[in-house]
Amino acid sequence: MEALGSKYGHRIKLLYGCSTEDGILAQYSNYENTGDFAATEEWRGKMKRGFQNRVQRLHKAGINISYYINAIPDKQTGGTKHCISQDKAWHEAWVNGISPAQWVLDAVNGKCYDVGMNLLE
Repeated sequence: MEALGSKYGHRIKLLYGCSTEDGILAQYSNYENTGDFAATEEWRGKMKRGFQNRVQRLHKAGINISYYINAIPDKQTGGTKHCISQDKAWHEAWVNGISPAQWVLDAVNGKCYDVGMNLLE
């Protein structure tokens, strides 16, 4: 994203969907660092803080990104859903009154905006 942003600036629009404490990424990161394939509370917290830092860094860099942040629970990992676009949660998720499908449709039609940034606080 940073390479695209630095090369094309505001001529491109990026959409980024993510969850607050991504359980799958927490599992993988914990495994890579400790050998334990569990999405512990510690690693879910690290994922959230890392995402918060990334959002701030990309914003400061002036990269034109619209975010859809969700906090849909993932029963399998104890964290939040990794990627809802391939999940039935895609149809069931609503953050601040906006579905992910509506967010994408609006972006395709030129109206880009953030959803769920309050979930990163």
